Amino acid sequence: PQQSLALIHGKLASETSETVRQLLDPAGTVPRDVFIRSAFKLMLARSPSPAELDLCISELAEDNSRARAGLVLALVNHHDFITVR
Repeated sequence: PQQSLALIHGKLASETSETVRQLLDPAGTVPRDVFIRSAFKLMLARSPSPAELDLCISELAEDNSRARAGLVLALVNHHDFITVR
């Protein structure tokens, strides 16, 4: 439980999320669906499922750099990122 809180609220996770967002979309011009697919590939080494893609698109309705960094932060906290299979 403490690890999850540290990942969600920690300075390292939030700074890393912004850094990854800048890496994937430095000018803020990458289309939303392309950004989502790229973030999944980079962070989880897989493509999003159709349901995941739809959910991410709807969550990025207010599509700005802060929302995109928030998506990356959510992927950092995703069980596929944290768990070694």
